[in-house]
Amino acid sequence: MKKPNIIILTISCILIFTLIYSIHFDYRFPYHLDEWNHISFSNSFPSINHLELGFHFFLKCLSYFTNLVLIYKFLPAIWGVLSALALFYIVYKKSDKFWIAIFSIIFLASIKSNLNILGFWFFTPLTFSIPFIFLYIYFFNEGFLRRKKSYIILSLLIMIFLIPIHAVSVLFSIPFLIIYSLINYKYLKEEYKFFLFFLLIPLIGLIFYKYVMQLSIGNLFSNIFQNLQFKKGWGIIERNITFTEIYNLIGYLLALLGAFILILKRKREYYIYLLWPLTILISVFIFKITDISYLAPYQRNMYYFALSLPILSAFGLYYLIILIKNSIKDITLKRILIIILLIFVLILTFKSYYYAPENTTPYQFINEDNYQAILFLSNYPKGITLAEDLVSITVNPISNQPSLIKMHEFQKRYDALIFYKESECENKSNFIDKYNITYVISSSKINCNWSEIYNKNNYIYKID
Repeated sequence: MKKPNIIILTISCILIFTLIYSIHFDYRFPYHLDEWNHISFSNSFPSINHLELGFHFFLKCLSYFTNLVLIYKFLPAIWGVLSALALFYIVYKKSDKFWIAIFSIIFLASIKSNLNILGFWFFTPLTFSIPFIFLYIYFFNEGFLRRKKSYIILSLLIMIFLIPIHAVSVLFSIPFLIIYSLINYKYLKEEYKFFLFFLLIPLIGLIFYKYVMQLSIGNLFSNIFQNLQFKKGWGIIERNITFTEIYNLIGYLLALLGAFILILKRKREYYIYLLWPLTILISVFIFKITDISYLAPYQRNMYYFALSLPILSAFGLYYLIILIKNSIKDITLKRILIIILLIFVLILTFKSYYYAPENTTPYQFINEDNYQAILFLSNYPKGITLAEDLVSITVNPISNQPSLIKMHEFQKRYDALIFYKESECENKSNFIDKYNITYVISSSKINCNWSEIYNKNNYIYKID
């Protein structure tokens, strides 16, 4: 790759990093409940088993080198750049066209995020998996096209790697990978013994699931079959997701154009990238009809659908530019029209990037005063800690102290709400005795007979 191209790619990556990181310009802590929970799980690793324990292992390793809570705000942007580089590598290798590869990462960066669909604004197992999704699909495709077993083995290894990190990021692709394999049935038939190695994926998946869920062999299959049906109401925020809240309209139009051109030109090497959005759309429509999404939740399928589009959008934009070049002879006019087109596409692509539907906008769990108070508590012996609602979610991630309240424990949350409104110390003490609380964090002073150990804009009391 030539030096000017390297400079353009570098600038693009810096802009992508800045775009994703921009929501943290005025807030240095994680925004999403899942982010706080994953930090908490990593604090407990390996004593607590979880289906995403591979991700928690990664966070645990990272925590040995840095303050995980404070570094977390950079991780979404870093992973966004890594995802962009993975996609750039794939598109550049396949098309041998630098600008198609650049366009693809620009459209990738335009995919929106919110609390419901997640996305690049948050560092979760889904975000972690994105570059690996691009890579295993690419190597699977190239293995069939070139009949190279080494590529297919590499694809298999990446999928196995993702199972303990985010198994859904493998499960969602099974339909179109099977269809693509059947389209190439001749190679599949010739090397059927080799392809039996793919049985390792369900085998390892079953073993891993049995280990984490601590199930007997008798209950394993019925349990996993039930849990691969993601019914309506699976997500905390259950709402109908519109296609334009996840990807921009101009991107869709260019993706349709790109898909049409690839079909028209019979670009066989891109068929898997046509099957990808098609099978996801079928899954989405099945959910709309039955209220059940198979293999992956509806919210995740919508995001996987969006991830399939940047390549197609890039081809659509590239061939639109080629059409202008071939249709107009005047060089000056040609350049002006191409510049206008690119500016027009960029404006429409990122116009609504920061828009999030009602109840899906990122919100702040703590402020700086809360953080300093909870951090102070990390120097004390472990004890169950009570804090006010959203602040309580951050207690364990910041201080490694066990928090009384978890987001989904509604009765405890309600009881805690009453506790902070209660004026009688006797009633407060009854609550403390009931839940065996050692520390109480409050935003206002509590005049009860407890040891005050911190009083800088927040108050911490130790119950003796």
